[in-house]
Amino acid sequence: MDPGLHRAAQPGGSGGPAPGPHRHDGGAPARPDPLPQSIRLRTPAPQPGRPTAVHADPHRRRGTDRAVPAGRDAHGGPPTRPEPGDRRPRPARHADGLRHDAGDPARSPPGPVQLRHDRRRGGPHFPLRGRPARPDQPHLIHSRRTDVNAPLRIVALLTLLAVLAAAGSASAQPAPPAPRRLSLVEATTLALQQNQQLRVAAFEVAVARAQLAQARAAKSPQLSAQGSYTRMQEGVAIVIPDSGGDVIIIPPGSPNLYDVRLILQYPLYTGGSLEAQIALAEANVKGAEATLERVRQSIVFGVRQAYFQVLLASSGLEVAERSVAQAAENLRVARARVAAGASPKFDEVQADVALATARQSQVRARNGIAQATQVLNGLLNLPLNTPLALTDAFAVRPVRDSVETLVARAVRVRPEFAELAARAAAAQAGIRLAESGGRPNLALQAGGSYSNTSGLLAGQAGTTSWSVTLAATMSLYDGGITRERIREAQLRLEQLRALEAQQRQSVELEVRQAHLNLQSAAEELSGADALIAQAQEALRIANVRFQSGVGTNLEVLNAQTAASQAEAAKAQALFNYSLARVTLERAVGAEVP
Repeated sequence: MDPGLHRAAQPGGSGGPAPGPHRHDGGAPARPDPLPQSIRLRTPAPQPGRPTAVHADPHRRRGTDRAVPAGRDAHGGPPTRPEPGDRRPRPARHADGLRHDAGDPARSPPGPVQLRHDRRRGGPHFPLRGRPARPDQPHLIHSRRTDVNAPLRIVALLTLLAVLAAAGSASAQPAPPAPRRLSLVEATTLALQQNQQLRVAAFEVAVARAQLAQARAAKSPQLSAQGSYTRMQEGVAIVIPDSGGDVIIIPPGSPNLYDVRLILQYPLYTGGSLEAQIALAEANVKGAEATLERVRQSIVFGVRQAYFQVLLASSGLEVAERSVAQAAENLRVARARVAAGASPKFDEVQADVALATARQSQVRARNGIAQATQVLNGLLNLPLNTPLALTDAFAVRPVRDSVETLVARAVRVRPEFAELAARAAAAQAGIRLAESGGRPNLALQAGGSYSNTSGLLAGQAGTTSWSVTLAATMSLYDGGITRERIREAQLRLEQLRALEAQQRQSVELEVRQAHLNLQSAAEELSGADALIAQAQEALRIANVRFQSGVGTNLEVLNAQTAASQAEAAKAQALFNYSLARVTLERAVGAEVP
């Protein structure tokens, strides 16, 4: 028995707390408290008629002076009964109500109990009385029991709601769009239709053609109309005396003057200025058209290169997926052999590392496909996240023409040479334009006018006049401006000729290098198939040796690496050959048969 639990010796009494060692009676010496922080319980005499659950009060006991319902504060406060699941300590000013479980006699002493707070901590000293619930009052027992499964049910409910919400959001998301099937020709056509850089170059051609139309229109006759109204100061009448005594009065003229003129101008001779301006505009049109062609070829090359990049990335992903499958199979065999005791644990670790490495390569291959697809979508002016399904594969088409033939063709058809030729023609036109400044200009001008003082539509007769003028002008001295303009145009022409020679050498070098790259890629491609066959055979032999216990796992891993490298080398060789061929076509400036 707990030493702090003392049963009362008197079976009957007044119901008050029996004296014990913790109370002081007058002169009786106080005994030391053997349990400073204990809870002392003792059973008082049974007292019929008392409430079932009575809480203690530090100043007065409930149930002796007035009946207080169980679970209520004596001062009118809220219920002091703890909620289910609440294990927090109760306030210090009241004693805790003790629940008696009928099924546990050891924990439920019969009759009321008394609780004493430790005096060393300054707590009050008061008893707590309680009585077990009767069998006919089971609700008093269940009302104080804590539902320990309630938090679990709440967590389960919240988890179920979260799963349902996630499933609903997943089902609400739209399905990803189907990949857009795209061939190489379709990609090229789409790029030429939607590329913004090509549109800018096309606008330059339109502007140059408009300038050419303006230059040609300058040689045509120019007809203009001119109308004017003039308000003058009002005059005074003129009085002229006659010899016969009469007076002649001349009234003042009308202050209003209306005038209409038609003027015709036609340049007869400009010293070659108009012709030079027309030639300059024509050269600008040719230069703009050559620039448009150069931009078009550059766009076509960029689209083809991006298309081949996507094909190369797709081939790399296929190689990576096969490597992952082979590594997974190797790991399965290694684990089986290790479990059977035929191989050491090191073989399984090696196979696991090889599988992890293959999966990393697979992730990089997927990233490469995503990046290459975004580049191609950007060139096609499509949304960058548009999925694509390329329908064309790498094609091997040999080139039959010699490199000298290709160089000569490039010099003829390359748009850069057309641009240089247009600039040279513009420079020559600039020379003629500068020389026209020292030559005479001859122009014809004709005009007619009609004027009156009462308005153009007044019906009165007005004054009509006409004139024809033939004018000639010539600059006698301009301080050397014309001479320096001619010199500037001649120097610009010489500069263009030097630039043409440099461009010719650069184009020839570009064609020859592209041809060499094509030959090298063809040689690499010719040995790629044999290399793949040898690597696959080596991998098969390594697997057989390892499964039969003759070979090692390292042989299998090396053979798998060699097979993956051979497949990647073939894909790279196909890419290099295709890229070298389109590079050669760009260097030549036309399709190469």
